[in-house]
Amino acid sequence: MSHGVLHQLKTLFFYTFDYIVCLDIRLFSSNKSKNKSLCIIRLDRIGDYILFRNFLSSIKSSSLYKDYSITLIGNLLWKPIAQTLDHDDIHDFIWIDRSKFERSLWYRIQTLRHLSTKQFDIVYQPTFSRLFHFGDAFVRAIRAPQKIGCDTSDFELISSFQKKISNTYYTKVITPSPSITFEFLKN
Repeated sequence: MSHGVLHQLKTLFFYTFDYIVCLDIRLFSSNKSKNKSLCIIRLDRIGDYILFRNFLSSIKSSSLYKDYSITLIGNLLWKPIAQTLDHDDIHDFIWIDRSKFERSLWYRIQTLRHLSTKQFDIVYQPTFSRLFHFGDAFVRAIRAPQKIGCDTSDFELISSFQKKISNTYYTKVITPSPSITFEFLKN
């Protein structure tokens, strides 16, 4: 089998697997949260988080989200930094062991089931180079009426086949200006 076919089969496997893992919770739960709530998914490495964290206070104090409870789903690797520096802007943290999520189906099941019990008004994944089996899977699992993400166009970490599928997980996909190349400005 060619690499392309194997890639598509793996994509379809995880698409189906993740759906089944969260199916019973989706069937018997509503999408409405009790309070105004925003969930930000930021699972990348520490350098990207350091660039992104500069915007957390702006998000928290903005007229749009000032009354929202903000939850950050983050990479366990930068937990000490985030909890020390960003505890004033983030109401709750959910930590993900990224390497364990990628290696262990059992941890993947536990994580996706846990996330599928969460209810938010808005889920936002600001990562420019999305990952189908990771961040996009979290967006799909979490229940929220609004799901916002970046329309990645570099295909560095996601194939066009995966993007076509995962764009359907979002209610709004933002296309960044192609003239912006510096990651800080993309944030």
